[in-house]
Amino acid sequence: MAKKRLQNFQAPPIIATALSAALMLTGCNNAEDEPDDSAAENQQLTNIGISLAAPGLISGIDPANVSGVEVDLVVDLSKQMDVISDSEEVSWVPAENSQVADQLETGELDLVIGQITAVNLEDDIAWVGPYISVEAGLLVRSGTSPENESSQDYIAHGAVGSLDDLEDAAVCVVAGSLADGAQIPADEHTKQQTVSACETGMRSGRYDAIAADDVQLAGLLESSSTPEAYEMLLWSDLAADGDEDIPEQLQTSGGYWMGTTPEQCEATAAALKQLISDGVVRELFSQWDETLDYVPGLIEADDVTTRHCSD
Repeated sequence: MAKKRLQNFQAPPIIATALSAALMLTGCNNAEDEPDDSAAENQQLTNIGISLAAPGLISGIDPANVSGVEVDLVVDLSKQMDVISDSEEVSWVPAENSQVADQLETGELDLVIGQITAVNLEDDIAWVGPYISVEAGLLVRSGTSPENESSQDYIAHGAVGSLDDLEDAAVCVVAGSLADGAQIPADEHTKQQTVSACETGMRSGRYDAIAADDVQLAGLLESSSTPEAYEMLLWSDLAADGDEDIPEQLQTSGGYWMGTTPEQCEATAAALKQLISDGVVRELFSQWDETLDYVPGLIEADDVTTRHCSD
């Protein structure tokens, strides 16, 4: 009955015209069915520069989908600063060292993280850290053959366990690590930009060892499908076991830093100190303690400092 009454109802011409106008003004001509993307488009993202291909620390093929301890750390840091409330508010940007200073100055980046050691700290960038202490390490074959040794992506070779073994070895050096620029006591050495590239070459038989920071090597081991095939050595241990002098650079510890803007420098330092005091940084790296029997060099809150922070 109600349906019949609606069908028979005819509004007077004046009312019908006014009703049509009202519908147009209020957008009732099915516009409410279309999603409004303006809020998403106008969402302010925090742009964070990262170095990809560092398993365990920062890794991922697509910058929009990255993972690792450093990723979690910088998200927690941004939350501590009340810059973001959720990780979805972060835009991850692959960053090249040569461009970072300009990107921070122009506002393209708000923060940079990714195994940045003290030797890479440029004067025109505000630096905060360190957030973890690192040593120079050497990843070698353990001599334990993985189950898939016969596969094409793994070629077994002799293990390097001493300086004598290293003399005739081919070593891959990770760019930017403490080993970069040091005189490696090996027959030959090649520089690669990432620890992942070095590990690929090691599996294919091109390299016998990887020289990098111990945290980078630990992250690689933690993420490896065949961790039993590798063993991590510290140059300090090799120096104690051998008669040959090892360059001081390979026996000197360092730290990883974050780059930011002068305006955010002090706030970033305060947030990092708070995360360390609250045990957040320790908790993030604690997963490696169980799987690798490895304890990273954690930093005390009082050791966090700033460099080049003034405007």
